[in-house]
Amino acid sequence: MTYPFTPHLPDRGSDGLSVHLLGRVDWPSAKALQERLAFDLSGRTDRHGFLLLCEHPPGVTVGREGSRADLRCDERDLRSRSMEVDWVARGGGAIVHSPGQLCAYPVVPVAERGPDDENPLTPALLRDVLVSAASATCDDLRVSNEITPDGAAVSARTGIVAEVGAGVRGGFSRWGLFLSVAPAMEFPRMAVRPGGAEGGGTVSSLSAARHNPVSMPAVRSSLIRRLSEGLGYDTVHTFTGHPLLRRTTRRTYVPA
Repeated sequence: MTYPFTPHLPDRGSDGLSVHLLGRVDWPSAKALQERLAFDLSGRTDRHGFLLLCEHPPGVTVGREGSRADLRCDERDLRSRSMEVDWVARGGGAIVHSPGQLCAYPVVPVAERGPDDENPLTPALLRDVLVSAASATCDDLRVSNEITPDGAAVSARTGIVAEVGAGVRGGFSRWGLFLSVAPAMEFPRMAVRPGGAEGGGTVSSLSAARHNPVSMPAVRSSLIRRLSEGLGYDTVHTFTGHPLLRRTTRRTYVPA
């Protein structure tokens, strides 16, 4: 696929991380933007990367380890409630998305075929970085937590608060980390069986674990810092939105 020139793409030789705060974005638009950014980074020899932070309308994505058995009801029933189901090439199983869940998508170089420097970022290390950043963010917010035995989720005393579902293609990462700040719990209960959550536990949130509201900007700030450190970026530039983001309009189901 051929794309036109990307505005504001950093000059070659930049090893920084461009962070884009996208607000609420539908899943197809977020997917298309990640593909475009990965294309724009291909052929570069520096380590410049992107980190997209956003929230999604209600829906379900199912990764490579997921199946229809993870869903509580038929896909048509979910669509009748304006909850789309999308099968995606990422790790992990079925994950429910809704406003109040912070999604972090790093589009960064990953060594798929062996090391290309002394400290390559491999797919296995990428997952460790994502789950460790989520755990450290919980620590920053004084939420007692632990990483699940499979290394793919973070659990607080009330349940799973973060899930990792990343993918790598063409030497660049896609998808990433889903951190439940204060989403409506009706959506996970409606859409996915408890065993379908990464780590096999009941989905919860930081707000539920603290019994107090949690500020989304505070979570974003902590997560950006933790992810940039874990991914090895010393230079971070933060922007609101992205000039290539193309949003679609969808009707959103509101639980009774």
